[in-house]
Amino acid sequence: MEKKKKVLELQEVFQKITVVTLVGPLTQKKPQIRGLGLYVDGGSRWKEEDGFSVGDNDSFLGKLDYPLPQTKDYSDLCFALSLIPNHIKEVHLLGFLGEDRAHEMGNLGEIHNFLKNRSETQAFFDEKKVWVFSQGKWSFNYEGRFSLFCLEDLELELQGSCRYPLEKNQKLRPRSSHGLSNEGFGNIQLFSSGPLFCFF
Repeated sequence: MEKKKKVLELQEVFQKITVVTLVGPLTQKKPQIRGLGLYVDGGSRWKEEDGFSVGDNDSFLGKLDYPLPQTKDYSDLCFALSLIPNHIKEVHLLGFLGEDRAHEMGNLGEIHNFLKNRSETQAFFDEKKVWVFSQGKWSFNYEGRFSLFCLEDLELELQGSCRYPLEKNQKLRPRSSHGLSNEGFGNIQLFSSGPLFCFF
């Protein structure tokens, strides 16, 4: 009953915001929280009073707002993402990349799944080292090398100030090196029909 009450309180908070920051177990310093702080297991050591913590206590020994069972077929991040309503358009993830390759791959896959049925929503890993776009039209300014990657077939249009544009209705080959090592020189516009990873 206490868990249900906590989730209802969380849903009320979500109605007032459009940005969420998820803090994961690999966060090494006090994070900058944008919008609501959602602390995932080991990331809960940084929890602020108005934040919400969730996890199975395998990397945090304190009390969590929503404890999960340790034996389950989904990750703590997967559950935390399931709490985020559709009107949230910007998700920041801190402390979910590095150290354990299997967990890192799982975390990228969970973000793909999270964005798959959303539009005009962005996720940022570790202070925008990796951007993930849902389907939609996007524009950003960047100078330097970047790589695009997708997990499923999608149509991609990439235009503007970049070395290797892609024309309308071209496909970015999924799970391949097709989108590696592009270069930006300023404003870049893209349209994607599904979740798209951009590594800087």
